[in-house]
Amino acid sequence: MAFDIGLDQSLRTWIIEVNAKPDHYIFNQLNDKTMYHKVIRYFNHTDHWL
Repeated sequence: MAFDIGLDQSLRTWIIEVNAKPDHYIFNQLNDKTMYHKVIRYFNHTDHWL
């Protein structure tokens, strides 16, 4: 599950969007693939739960 959050000028936290199965494409764009591999492992592990 992924949460997109933002902060307003008063530093209040706002939930913009919640994704049950977020797209992992953006993580593949990183030069360091460490996080991408963690995300893929997580997706593979939890895929049957969602």
